[in-house]
Amino acid sequence: MGKVIWNPLALDDLQRIGEYMRETTPWKEQQFLGDIVEKTEQLEHQPHNGQKISSSDITGQEVRTLLVTKNLRVLYRVIPNDDVFIIQVLDLRSDRPSYR
Repeated sequence: MGKVIWNPLALDDLQRIGEYMRETTPWKEQQFLGDIVEKTEQLEHQPHNGQKISSSDITGQEVRTLLVTKNLRVLYRVIPNDDVFIIQVLDLRSDRPSYR
């Protein structure tokens, strides 16, 4: 069983999205955090569960995406020992780039 490792930038994404939700739909913020935790914890047991994305060709490393909700996606890589490295959390309603 691997472990989930969060990129500091991905944690920033979570904070930014959480702050936005707190301002617009505060009653959904806890559900949002719960959904993220639940889905990423599942990756500890099934690291290859997410779909491969085409950006893998750009980096030379396989990047996977996990859809948490219809508007929320987690980008990650599986690293040695089946650890999962969370690269980015995307709010698909945002105009931010999809991969850094």
